[in-house]
Amino acid sequence: MPSKPASSSFEGDFAPGEVLIGRYRVIALVGEGGMGQVYLADDLVLGQPVALKFLPPHLAERDGGLERFRAEVRHAREVTHPNVARVHDIGEFQGRHFLSMEFVDGEDLASLIRRIGRLPHEKAAEIGQQICAGLAEAHRRGVLHRDLKPANVMLDGEGRVKLTDFGLAVSAQASGSSALAGTPQYMAPEQLAGLPADERSEVYSLGLVLYELYTGRRALRGRTIEDLRREHEEGPPSPPSSVLSEIEPLVDAMLTRCLARDPLQRPSSVLEVARGMPGGDPLAAALARGQTPAPEIVAAAEVKGRLSPRTALLLAVGSLLLFVGFAFGRTWYLDRVGVSYGKAPAVLDERARELFSQLTSEPAPGFDAHWYALENKFLPAGEQGSEATPTLGLQPLLRHTRFGPEAFTPAGGFVSVFDPMPTPGTAHVVLDASGRLVSWTHWPTSIGKAAPGTDVDWSQLFALAGLDMQAAVPIEAEFVPRANAGERRAWKIGDGPWRVQAAALDGRPVQFELLDGERSIGWPPAPRPDVSLWVILGFTAVAALVAWRNLRQKRAYLSGAVVVGGFELATHLVLAFDGTVPTDPMGFGASLFLVLAIAAGTALRVFLFFLALEPFARRHWPGALISWTRLLEGRFQDPAVGREVLVGSFAGICATLVIVLSGAALAALGLQTVTVGLLFGILGISSPIQTLFQVVHFWGDTVMYGGIVLALLVAFRTLVRRAWLGNAIWLVLASLMMSGFNFEYPAMIAAMLGALSAFLVLLTRLGFIAVVAFAGVGGTLTSQALTLRPGDWYFASGLISLLVFGLLVVWGYRASLSGRAAVR
Repeated sequence: MPSKPASSSFEGDFAPGEVLIGRYRVIALVGEGGMGQVYLADDLVLGQPVALKFLPPHLAERDGGLERFRAEVRHAREVTHPNVARVHDIGEFQGRHFLSMEFVDGEDLASLIRRIGRLPHEKAAEIGQQICAGLAEAHRRGVLHRDLKPANVMLDGEGRVKLTDFGLAVSAQASGSSALAGTPQYMAPEQLAGLPADERSEVYSLGLVLYELYTGRRALRGRTIEDLRREHEEGPPSPPSSVLSEIEPLVDAMLTRCLARDPLQRPSSVLEVARGMPGGDPLAAALARGQTPAPEIVAAAEVKGRLSPRTALLLAVGSLLLFVGFAFGRTWYLDRVGVSYGKAPAVLDERARELFSQLTSEPAPGFDAHWYALENKFLPAGEQGSEATPTLGLQPLLRHTRFGPEAFTPAGGFVSVFDPMPTPGTAHVVLDASGRLVSWTHWPTSIGKAAPGTDVDWSQLFALAGLDMQAAVPIEAEFVPRANAGERRAWKIGDGPWRVQAAALDGRPVQFELLDGERSIGWPPAPRPDVSLWVILGFTAVAALVAWRNLRQKRAYLSGAVVVGGFELATHLVLAFDGTVPTDPMGFGASLFLVLAIAAGTALRVFLFFLALEPFARRHWPGALISWTRLLEGRFQDPAVGREVLVGSFAGICATLVIVLSGAALAALGLQTVTVGLLFGILGISSPIQTLFQVVHFWGDTVMYGGIVLALLVAFRTLVRRAWLGNAIWLVLASLMMSGFNFEYPAMIAAMLGALSAFLVLLTRLGFIAVVAFAGVGGTLTSQALTLRPGDWYFASGLISLLVFGLLVVWGYRASLSGRAAVR
């Protein structure tokens, strides 16, 4: 679009001062060409100057002319970027179609080159980077310009580039037409041959424009299509250095690549061109302009540092050895302290059915649900260092079984102690890993009075719990039974805090449980009113509003959100098929539908939060997202991605080992007890397939919560405007939260502080993938049952975890090499 002339000698179809459609007052005709007349006008509504581009009548009457004109508006409005001239609207006046667009008060590049010749290298580099930035944004929006040439590159009065004239633009998906479109002197060889254009064709056109910008001469001298085709057949254009000897080798090499006759020999994208030219850091340029860099710019940013083949091999082998060592070491330690995973789930479940029949004189109902739980205070007396708190030989791993006369329909999708609430005919049995009774509760279907003289044989229940009733001291029963009862009893066991409380109805026990002081071992306290759902819904509503704003402002990474949301959906859906969801006799019950709904809701929330928060992180800390963005684009073998996976996995194992070993050392010194959660992993141990699905689900949660943690960290850094202060605040708060604000274990808080410091170092030095691998591997080590001892019933589950981890490490290792030899 030509600049505004000081005194226009053009005679346009509309006189200065004429008002079009009651909105635009014509000032002057400022340009005229094959694609129409361009007028400078005042927009009386917006109060600003605009350019009005009219479609020539002969083009409007030609097939496709009017549609191509409308396409210019449609495609140009999809591209919002400082280096692309904004298109406002389309209108019609006296049968003439026009579009209104941003008026650039300046000069087009073709006119500038004709007037002064080649530009100084510094100015050429600056203009070239801006052309690349605008064109890259168009490609990101799926739009090919198809008529890139110096005449369509405007420079305003401050030297800013504006790409104009998207009249021949098409969507990248619709570029398969072989119709010749564009200016032949700036077409790629395949376009002149009638083949479809793509991004590499646009790279060729970009190379021609930059060639002219740096040398002051056109790379192709032909004037007709036949001359140009002949010129292409003779070979590529002469390198820029043959025209200008002082041209930088970097520019000469890149432009030579851009002008390769074979499209596969050219750079794959405009961003690759920008990165290979002087000043080639589009990410830094976007941040300097105060913009949120596009995901493609982030993905194209340079990643410093690369693992040598030897280092990659050491990390991979070291990770596998540490994983195996952790599995053997934990098994050895559990044996040493006298705790174990006990009997197989099927054995414990059959034991629960036998207990039901034994205590009720009835067969066990046909419906049941099972799950594991941990009792963190169960530790061997020798480890406690005091005989005043015996553990009575109980194991910390508890197996829960719920019986019912009909299928369970829990509101949360999974059966728990309180979901669904117990009804008549149901029972709840809790056994420790060795099969000893910890808790028994029965809600009988009938209510009656006990027969005269009927006594409950409490010694039977004591025996089932592995206790000697003769050594128990009766005490006053001051509890309210969970089930309807006519008799209450309580006993104190030994000199420690252990107690037993029981209740009976009609001569049969309806409640029997072991307590540690006032706390029931197998029965957790009643849940408090849960407001988390409303909090989640509130945050989701806010995220939806922010996501919508980001979409409208074209800052949202929509394709990335779809990938992450789909990943979350898949990793949550697996729980519907791992055997933990109760179903009706037809095999497809309400609980399954609920789990599917929960999975879909979780995926939707992650999708919205990604759209809302990712642009914020991309604006304030894009360096942490470079490899992550590449991964979302499907670049699974990118060396930067492999490096982060490998280093993060190794660091995750090391951090977990430090926490576990420090806890064990403090316990050996009598300074604190061992946290059972670090010794036992209970996710998915019921079967190998459940283990696999739980591992997959766990990694989905790791990505989800890792993204939230990253957003919070960026928020702290941004709010206090000091990275180090934001890091410190986050470290302290996160350490306290992860340790449960339990100041009785300062060593555990210190261990968490160290682990989170490693998390922060990985995020700062590498990126988001590294911290996901770090947290995912550490969580796998502590949440999964790991053993490599074939005699253990959960051996297959341990192998599944090892297999998944091994695949992760092998992927990271192979990707980090990126085709290089394994050892050099």
